[in-house]
Parts: sequence; structure tokens; C-alpha cells
Amino acid sequence: MLDLGCGTGLLTLPLAKYFKEVVGIDPEPQILTEAKVQANKAEVKNVTWVEVIS
Repeated sequence: MLDLGCGTGLLTLPLAKYFKEVVGIDPEPQILTEAKVQANKAEVKNVTWVEVIS
């Protein structure tokens, strides 16, 4: 699954259980840091977080 503009993973994390591999993409590094924290809390291990630099 690819989530463009994933933010803090509000949709990414609950949907991750339905996919083998998930990629969350966002341009804000602080937001991705929070997404990683939330993923750890939820014990979601199949998400790769990517910062897009424009």
C-alpha cells in the first residue's frame, strides 16, 4: 500500500494490517517522526516512512 501525504499515519496504521508492505510518504519530517512513534505504540512493523523533498 502507498499512502501519499500520510501525515501521522492516521489512516496508514489501521490499514497496514491488510497489507504485506506499506509505504507512507510525507514532506514534513516532524510529522513522520510522530508517525514512527505512533507505529511503535501500535506495534506496526510493516511500514516504511519516506520524506519527500521538493
